[in-house]
Amino acid sequence: MHMNTARTPKQLGLLLQGHRKEESLSQEKAAGRVGLSQKMVSAFENHPERCSIGNLFKLLSALDLELSLKKKNRGPAHPGEW
Repeated sequence: MHMNTARTPKQLGLLLQGHRKEESLSQEKAAGRVGLSQKMVSAFENHPERCSIGNLFKLLSALDLELSLKKKNRGPAHPGEW
């Protein structure tokens, strides 16, 4: 997966799902690394806007990822982006 920028919750869920799949991890295995349930990983991938920040950081940890912030590129937003 080449996308590494998320501007919406849905994009974030897809991005994390892509990283999980690149690592050949099932939802259950990723969840088990950090004490989450498989249902929580599924919920985050499909409806990230309903999940907690704490669970985001747990899932990032399970995928050996970290959060970095950068200034947003100027230009027109794509439909659905904030």
